[in-house]
Amino acid sequence: MHDLSPGAKMVDAQQPWIVDRVPTAIELLARASLNSYGNAWKRSKVVAKYSLPLLKGTLKRALTGKKCSLGNAPKTRFNKKISPHRVFEAVNFELSEIKRVAKQIRDRPEVEALRDELANWCQQDQFACALILRSAAVDADTSTIRGDYDALRQTAKTLEARLQQRSAGLAYTSPSLVVQAVDKASVTDCELEHTPIVWPAVLSRDSASTSTIKLDTGIVPLFERCGVQRAIDELLQSRVALRHGGELVIEQTEAMITIDVNSRADQRPPREVNLEAVAKCAEQILLRNLGGLIVVDLIDMIERKDRTAVERAIARALSTDDLQHEIAPITSFGLLQIKRQRGGFNAGRTVPASTILLDQLMRELFSLTQASAVRAYTILVAEPLAFALLNTFAPNLARIQDLLDLKLTVCAKKHWSNSSYTIKPSPT
Repeated sequence: MHDLSPGAKMVDAQQPWIVDRVPTAIELLARASLNSYGNAWKRSKVVAKYSLPLLKGTLKRALTGKKCSLGNAPKTRFNKKISPHRVFEAVNFELSEIKRVAKQIRDRPEVEALRDELANWCQQDQFACALILRSAAVDADTSTIRGDYDALRQTAKTLEARLQQRSAGLAYTSPSLVVQAVDKASVTDCELEHTPIVWPAVLSRDSASTSTIKLDTGIVPLFERCGVQRAIDELLQSRVALRHGGELVIEQTEAMITIDVNSRADQRPPREVNLEAVAKCAEQILLRNLGGLIVVDLIDMIERKDRTAVERAIARALSTDDLQHEIAPITSFGLLQIKRQRGGFNAGRTVPASTILLDQLMRELFSLTQASAVRAYTILVAEPLAFALLNTFAPNLARIQDLLDLKLTVCAKKHWSNSSYTIKPSPT
């Protein structure tokens, strides 16, 4: 019918159309009769399949006096447990009502007292700025508010000094995670990891909580002693071991995140393995901040009560999650589907391999300096990681050498993988 060649020619001869023969009236009647008998037979099979169990259940409830239950009815939005993030009913609020609630907060005597106190602080410190007092500050103590005020005043002074400089440069950056934890410390005896990088930053902070924090001088780093480093290492691996011999295999793609539950050496019943696995899944979801569609391939369970127990366990484990999420019932194929809101940092996908390697090198070099008097080492790594260490992370590497009094030599290996490295003493 179509010819894409440039020199196509019209074909004069046309093939004749072949038309089916028109059926006679007797043939049409015979076909209709056969179809009517076939449909009647199909309908009788459907009636026999559903009517007898229904009649049996009706008689049983009539004799026992029990009420009708949903039984194995499919889960819908009307008969399944409503999660705290599911909208069941909407209520309209007038703008005047919202303004009245805000006015009640503003009219509280505590707010007026805090306003006067903030005005006195600004006048004493000659700090001319506009401060916003949030409603959560009404129930906070004065020392906490004073700490936030001092930190804000120090940040404003730093910005003013940086903006007066004519040269281009970084004006402000948020403090490190350790410094933020120090500012929020409220315990009387808080220990920090024993590393010379953290402690000077803590001492330089003008915070009321600095006096309540002491340096941990133990040989074993605090993160390793308390299991924090092990949890960090798990976040950077696709396989996470379970306590009784099983493991989780976490794979991230653009469309979804899959978590496969493998029993391996765990010989316990599927219910027990899955209960331990979903608790670990919830922990990894929260720590890695996984979002989107998450599919957990569980070990097959025959009993419906076992699947219900696993569904309740994962819902209980994710009850502290601040992000919106929804958990679907376990399918007949043993798949548990979780839909979680995306947002923020995603561990494992956004951490470069060079950053992971630098952290591992730091911890291993620290252990070597504690156990040996050798102060010269050679680091054997793959070529891409060697390039990153000698260029992007050159200041970090120089800082490690100064802090630990080491002499480090980086040697690139051509055919090594990015996850392999070796540290050996340098020849003298």
